[in-house]
Amino acid sequence: MAIVKMKAVTIAAQISEFDTVVEKYVYGRDIHLENAMSVISNRGKLKNFEENNEYDIVAKNALSIMNLANYTVNKKLIAPESVKLGDMQNFIDGINERIEEERNQSDELSERIKANEAAVEQLNLMLSMDVDLSKIFKFEFIRCRFGHIPKTGYKTLITYLDNLETFFIKTAEDATDVWGFYFAPLLKERKIEEVFNSLYFEPMDISEDYVGTPLEIKRGLLNQNQKIKTAD
Repeated sequence: MAIVKMKAVTIAAQISEFDTVVEKYVYGRDIHLENAMSVISNRGKLKNFEENNEYDIVAKNALSIMNLANYTVNKKLIAPESVKLGDMQNFIDGINERIEEERNQSDELSERIKANEAAVEQLNLMLSMDVDLSKIFKFEFIRCRFGHIPKTGYKTLITYLDNLETFFIKTAEDATDVWGFYFAPLLKERKIEEVFNSLYFEPMDISEDYVGTPLEIKRGLLNQNQKIKTAD
């Protein structure tokens, strides 16, 4: 179909018939509309037609929902006269509430996945510990801390261990740091903590909810994430 550029088209009708005329001659037609006020230089007494339509907000909300659902809008579809404005608004409000609930649930699941991924990264640093974490952090007279220390500090620590009432279990290392657990008697905890701090040991918080070995916990978190993603 050829495209014909027109300078102006006038549609005249009573205001009470405006919606009907637009529905019949404009909606669904192969026509691209421009704002007359932006293309006509000699406006005279011409001004924008503005009318407060009580259906505007409902229509915009409905259009927003349909766009969100990737639903193609049928502009020729007209609601039956028996459908009241209040009923329309209540229906749309109900949909918006369900959308908000779904968004909140989705956000919560996304945060849980991120938290699990962060926990897995931490657990990867202690996979060599084949022991139930829930037990070693609940000793009655022994304090256990997990963290990392620069390799230079670790070398110094090795020379101190024979003279301290503590021991350090290395679980992982990279080019600059060593990760591991240290254990100290509660009565000597403060003194030993000061030694580790002086060597730039940085403790890392571990969830008290962990039950099982690091490998078992890691597998559980990965399985949980997989179930969340599959259900999504």
